[in-house]
Amino acid sequence: MILSKCNLLVRLLKFKFQLLCVVALVCELGCTSDYQKVAVLPVAKVNNHTLDVKEFSVLFARSLKELDAIAAKDPNNIKRFKEKILNDFIESSLMIDWANANNIHVNTSDLEKSVKTIRSSYPDDLSFRRFLAESNLSFSEWKDSLQNRLLFQLVFQKLNKDIIAPTDDEIKIYYKENSKHFKRKRRIFLSQIVVPEEPTAEEILKNLKGKDFSEMAKKYSVFPEAKNGGEIGWIEKGNLDFFDGLFEHPIGLVNKIIKSPFGFHLIKILKKEGEGERPLEEVHDEIIRSLLARKEQALYIKWLDVQLRNSKVYKNNELLNSINPITKGVNE
Repeated sequence: MILSKCNLLVRLLKFKFQLLCVVALVCELGCTSDYQKVAVLPVAKVNNHTLDVKEFSVLFARSLKELDAIAAKDPNNIKRFKEKILNDFIESSLMIDWANANNIHVNTSDLEKSVKTIRSSYPDDLSFRRFLAESNLSFSEWKDSLQNRLLFQLVFQKLNKDIIAPTDDEIKIYYKENSKHFKRKRRIFLSQIVVPEEPTAEEILKNLKGKDFSEMAKKYSVFPEAKNGGEIGWIEKGNLDFFDGLFEHPIGLVNKIIKSPFGFHLIKILKKEGEGERPLEEVHDEIIRSLLARKEQALYIKWLDVQLRNSKVYKNNELLNSINPITKGVNE
């Protein structure tokens, strides 16, 4: 039976240290005609949208390409990637249908503007083309994907337009119920001067006595924060190993040069704070974002449930289960 033979072949390219990289997926069948018959069989359908074996294989290959040979054949990874591909297909199909029904479309000018913006973020056109090649995407496929992302943004805007901002009571309740997430570690407020050469750092250290540290930072430091007098801001214990040794250092004392891969640092501790609970005022905006995200998620789940109940969704589980990666090296 054709379906029983339909195992996907993951061809792998060997690199140094026997690392393998997925480069292609094809159906391992007895002849080309068998492949042609299987390639167009639907793995899933949503209303008038179809995901066939060939399209699924390409998406599956892209999902597995960053894994090594062992991980690519792990049943948990295979199941996870298959489910994600199917869920993405179902949700995007439902969203496209809903957008069409509600007269939501991406303007050509907006699409071209987004294309231009993204392409301009690459150093040159060759770099952009290299990205497409490494992603195994044609320009038209990439552009279609971008158009869908823009469309989904418009759909989400439509769905979320009536969401009410969290009230003060909601914010206070959330803060109280999630207090364990608003704990603060020990932290220090730092200012620094960074120079590329040690002799320069030694000379600055000699001349710091009686001088304004921030003015010296503005004059000599090569790091971006120099314009702010060298102020880095608050650093929590454990966030950056490089700064952890400074937590026992006295406030205001600058008596040594610290070397790092970035240069030579003169660091001044301006303030210290111990462990404690972050006040509501400090996490207010963070809580609002969390509450809005929760409301948006609840609304989306409700919307998705309605769309699923009002749509025809079909999955060919027998065919889907027959699609599995077979890893091979280039010399096999």
